[in-house]
Amino acid sequence: MKELTARLAKECETGDSFDIEKFANLIIKECIDSIETYRIPVGNSAAGEIACDMTYRALTDIRDDIYEKFS
Repeated sequence: MKELTARLAKECETGDSFDIEKFANLIIKECIDSIETYRIPVGNSAAGEIACDMTYRALTDIRDDIYEKFS
């Protein structure tokens, strides 16, 4: 985590200033990417499929909420 934060911060350095808005946007993008690439395990039963669907819907709601708040 510290490596990622440092890498993102370095991308936001411009001479002797720091672009805080760019830094925030990069963090948001990393969060969205984590949500969108999360692998949901599926069981071999109807209950497993229902749990998968519920998890997918929850992750989609979280992603959309982040977009709404920060875009």
